[in-house]
Amino acid sequence: MGEITLDPRSGTVLRAAVERYIQSGEAVGSRELNRDGLPFSPATIRAVMALLEEQGLVSQPHTSAGRVPTSRGYRAYVDTLRQEDVLKTPSLSLEPTTSESLSSRVRACVRAMATATGLVGFAVTAPRDDQRLRHIEFVRMGRGRILALVATEVGVVHHTLLRLEIDYPSSELSRFQDYLCERFVGMTLRAIRAEVHRELDTVRSRHTSLGTQALDLSRQALPSATAQVEVHFGGQHHLLDHREFQHGDQARAVLEEIERRETWISLLDAMLDATGTRVFIGAENAAEGLHECSLVATRVSVDGGFDGTFGVLGPTRLDYRSTIGVLAGVSALVSAVEAPAGASKDGTSNEATKPLNLGDDRSGRWESQ
Repeated sequence: MGEITLDPRSGTVLRAAVERYIQSGEAVGSRELNRDGLPFSPATIRAVMALLEEQGLVSQPHTSAGRVPTSRGYRAYVDTLRQEDVLKTPSLSLEPTTSESLSSRVRACVRAMATATGLVGFAVTAPRDDQRLRHIEFVRMGRGRILALVATEVGVVHHTLLRLEIDYPSSELSRFQDYLCERFVGMTLRAIRAEVHRELDTVRSRHTSLGTQALDLSRQALPSATAQVEVHFGGQHHLLDHREFQHGDQARAVLEEIERRETWISLLDAMLDATGTRVFIGAENAAEGLHECSLVATRVSVDGGFDGTFGVLGPTRLDYRSTIGVLAGVSALVSAVEAPAGASKDGTSNEATKPLNLGDDRSGRWESQ
């Protein structure tokens, strides 16, 4: 979908129509917009609405009805929002929790977002692939069982219990870990995974037993890009508060989609290069089950070597201005969450009139600075 360009009058009418529809949920007519204070005559508004319909920004459900925004219309509206348009919202506060673990604080943040917006809150967290290896160690736990410890420079320790057909003695395990540390200490986990795949082909072709066995162990020990992704969501009952989901089939499709782990891993990938808040509207969502939804998300780096995507989802007819305002406070709130050093993962701009930075990809994302 190409960039949408509107003249000032068309932009004013579209914005008024979108905000009226968000508020009322009823098709919007020219006389209503005129009564709301739009500085154009009903005849002029009707003419502009007809042009907007030709551009696919609004549609007319019935011949005698007013117009409603399309997903493309919502996109044009969101793309024109400026920092001064985003509604200031009270700071989010977390409910007291009995645990100070990363997971419990993240869940508390999800509940706070869902309550503040009346939408479904979610968070997806994963270890950062740019963490650098500090040490790898193999500890023999018994016959055919090895505890693999992978420590990164930020103090995160990943531990995996490996069950093997071969019963390696402790002396052999020491040789393996020395080999791996010599080759990979200081490299990022992402680079190591790629190098291991290449090296395995190389050492196998040369019949290098030590290298083959050590790399096979490291392949199993290194945390995969997706295996340690954690997904949290809450406030699903809010869906039923919106008329778009008051029919069981519509709500069921969304609920089934948000329970699919792949949905959130795809979102995490889509947000890898994000520097602010992004909005995905309708079919801009990769998951087909969310094509009737809008998703507002922000990427947060959490102390302790973890990245997260936090946000909310609801119908395309959601209050974007206030929702974006709520998400603006999430980064500071979540950034205060700190994973304890050495522990495993288990244990807004002040330039009010400045346009929002949409980056180079305007095909489905609102990005604040």
